[in-house]
Amino acid sequence: MHFDMHCQTWRDLIRYGFPRPPNQLSRTIWKYVTIYSCDIPENRNDGTAVALAGMRRGEVIGLNADSAYALATDVFSHRGVTMVQELKGRSDFATAILVGKAVTIEGIVENVTPEMRALIDAFWPGPLTIMARPNRTLAWAANKDAISVRMPSNEWTRELASELGPMMAVAGSRGSHRAPTTATQAAEIWGSDVPDWLSSGMANPEQTSTVVDFRGSKPNIIRLGALTASNLRQVVPSITMIAN
Repeated sequence: MHFDMHCQTWRDLIRYGFPRPPNQLSRTIWKYVTIYSCDIPENRNDGTAVALAGMRRGEVIGLNADSAYALATDVFSHRGVTMVQELKGRSDFATAILVGKAVTIEGIVENVTPEMRALIDAFWPGPLTIMARPNRTLAWAANKDAISVRMPSNEWTRELASELGPMMAVAGSRGSHRAPTTATQAAEIWGSDVPDWLSSGMANPEQTSTVVDFRGSKPNIIRLGALTASNLRQVVPSITMIAN
């Protein structure tokens, strides 16, 4: 079953077909999923309300994180962070955080350097991820050694982060499935495990972020994405690119 989600709010059944086991009937599981489109004001308002309320309760919702659709929750919710980790099947990654306002980084990062501020001023919102040590005074379930912080280009996602505060957001890939680029794809992958998705156009894999690590003595590029080393050095000439 496939849906055209443009300009609609849909509550319908997403069907999963499983391979036929030897000498057994094939089986189909139906699960409820809601996809809210940003293109109709009332649908966008409903989606915003559902997403904010859900994340505040420690639930996981799905949204457009620029390069892919992602699983998101309130980073201050132990329940929500644990749920994302369980859905992804791992907890050893640096906590990926989306913020709606640049000033938010002042409260969640241990040390905001002049070089970090310069890059943020130049490239946020956009495909720049800052990796840093978290503020150790915060009572959250985030990784204690490293967080990665970005301000998304997607307007709806940025508005949610402005209203909620920092959101944990992890690409919605699952098993052999690649990270989805539409809410429909994401809903088909996750089913009722993530029942609410905010649809705001197609994500663009070419907008994968460039990651700069600020945990050492100098800022170091650890992953190149949409921003090149040359782009970054025009702002911070001393930035390095050394493999960890």
